[in-house]
Amino acid sequence: MLGCGGEEAAQAPQPAAEPTPIDLSDLLMRAGEATAAVDSFHFFLEHSEDASTPYTDLGPFELTEAEGDLIKPDKMSLTFDGVFSGSFAARSSVIAVGEESYITNPLTGEWESLTGLLSPTDLFDPQGVFVTMLTDVQDPVLVSQMDGEYRIDGVLEATALQPLLGNAAQGGKVNVELTIDAGSLLLLKAVVKGQVTLTEEADVVRTVTLSRFNDPSISITLPE
Repeated sequence: MLGCGGEEAAQAPQPAAEPTPIDLSDLLMRAGEATAAVDSFHFFLEHSEDASTPYTDLGPFELTEAEGDLIKPDKMSLTFDGVFSGSFAARSSVIAVGEESYITNPLTGEWESLTGLLSPTDLFDPQGVFVTMLTDVQDPVLVSQMDGEYRIDGVLEATALQPLLGNAAQGGKVNVELTIDAGSLLLLKAVVKGQVTLTEEADVVRTVTLSRFNDPSISITLPE
């Protein structure tokens, strides 16, 4: 028999150390700074099935998908799909370099100059809206921390999405799910759930994914 306080006591299991709590406010602030510092990236926006966003800046146009690249300080390429006037499916591309910008005619596919008429960089600010998602999210909750990623849920003012969805984004709040790379703290994905515009269904879901951060192979040049 072992004496009291002998080997048995010495071999008693030690309680596991409590994990250090994550300061979400600090994490989101640093993620915003990291995402703002990126010089180039690729992004892809999609909607849940049969959903779209009425993009009032482009006339009677319902945006369904958008994909593009951004290079600081003033280069952007964008291809977007949607429906004009409720029935005409269309795809168009936009390229902006400095003060010059071009758009493809959805009927002919030919490039047409927008220079002096409309600046795509005034309508779209993808990097700005992604940083805002991180820094302005309300009531953040850490849902998971695994596979080298943080997933954080929260609430966002719908108007914060205007740099991505245009002036149609107004009023109310939406739920957001943010996926952040645990190493670089870059935003990898944002899922936006809820009504952003006054005319859409309340359960619409938008998903934006970001990739190819600071990829030197990303190139944006004006059409010839």
